[in-house]
Amino acid sequence: MRISKLKYEQLLESVLKFDEPNINTSFASIPEDNDLERFFDQSIFPESFSNKSVLGMDIFQYSQYDLKKQTLIPFLFKLIQEAVLKNCIKSNSYLFQKYKDKEKLLKDFIHTGDGGFQILDTPLHAIALAINFELFLRYYNSYHFFPKLRKTIGPISLRYTISSGTIFQFDQNYFGPAIINCARMINKDNLNRCLLDQNTFDWFMHHMMGVENLQFASIEDIASYPAFAMYDLKKANDSEMLFTHKKDFSFQKIISTDVQKIGQITAKNTSLDIYNLHLQYLGSIQEAQEKPIAVTIGNLNLSGID
Repeated sequence: MRISKLKYEQLLESVLKFDEPNINTSFASIPEDNDLERFFDQSIFPESFSNKSVLGMDIFQYSQYDLKKQTLIPFLFKLIQEAVLKNCIKSNSYLFQKYKDKEKLLKDFIHTGDGGFQILDTPLHAIALAINFELFLRYYNSYHFFPKLRKTIGPISLRYTISSGTIFQFDQNYFGPAIINCARMINKDNLNRCLLDQNTFDWFMHHMMGVENLQFASIEDIASYPAFAMYDLKKANDSEMLFTHKKDFSFQKIISTDVQKIGQITAKNTSLDIYNLHLQYLGSIQEAQEKPIAVTIGNLNLSGID
């Protein structure tokens, strides 16, 4: 489903039909009849707004780097992001078949300097993207990806949050509860974890009886999920990075998943139920298939949530 779009010029044109910007310096009265509100009730339908998933990422302890490294880290993040998005489309062709190139993914990315928020169709896309990021981070941290830049900046780590919910677009910017909740979770975390909100946890429970079953999912399984009804199974290639074509219990890709409920966090008078995800992946990018490596997303520490 496409993200609902609101445009400033169109809204302004509508508002000016019912309201006026002239400042009244004499006595002002509150309108008894609000025809503008009735117009909005008849033209804006929040219940039709798109449901999307958001992967939040930021560089763990970014503020503790010295100024030179803080200056270079946004550049490094973009380097890694470009490689990750390219690899997602190339090596995860079934999941990312609706993205012809990385530009479409970048268009749905909200940059924060030391990270950002990637808007995606489902929580499964968010997990896939996080694994790709963690894989390229490992290549970077182990001097296999821009080794001189690694020596200059030093090691980095990312923390992740995944939320799901309503999103809408106003001009070129994105808004909605899914983005707000994702930002609130990442701001509350003091460690480099991967946190899920209740909607994301419920999505996995509904589609695959829990996020723990990621390691047993095949592309044929995923193709049966309602969210993937319009996906073409023929778009899956022979070297899919994350999931086998058919059910496979050889544990060669996602090798373990653990999820634990942390509890509730409160931010700006809003309570959120959050879960801690710990996931391990064994694999590689196509250029390094002869040497698979294991990477970990999140950790098992449940403390450190404000």
